[in-house]
Amino acid sequence: MNGSICCSLLDLKAVESAPVIEAAYENNQVNPRFAGTWATVQIELGLKTKEDFDPKDFELPYDPKLDRLRDYLDQLERAKKPTAWELGLPIDRHVFDQDAPPDFKALVRSPKPDSSSTAPGFGSKVSPGKKPKGKKKKKR
Repeated sequence: MNGSICCSLLDLKAVESAPVIEAAYENNQVNPRFAGTWATVQIELGLKTKEDFDPKDFELPYDPKLDRLRDYLDQLERAKKPTAWELGLPIDRHVFDQDAPPDFKALVRSPKPDSSSTAPGFGSKVSPGKKPKGKKKKKR
């Protein structure tokens, strides 16, 4: 949350908040993956220039959670199953172009319904001004 607040303060160019942001960075209360390192924040606020820092001041610290995330994404990539086209399985190739996998539009074969149809049902057109006749209730 502190990283998000820091980003918002940077968007506002809130130079007066620099001491509070610095204290949060010193106490490791800001994730630098949101707004960058403290050096980046100072540059964004216009307090210093890039030449005032060593390139190492801009490097993000190691985060073991990212390694776990990379491993998980690698597992997902390895588990990706090939398509029937990629496997060379029999497909109605006379319907599709031989050089490309089938397109979704090519798979839809049903013709569009005739819009001039007057058959009653859901979505049928009723001429304006005419109300359907209903049964009148009898008074007792």
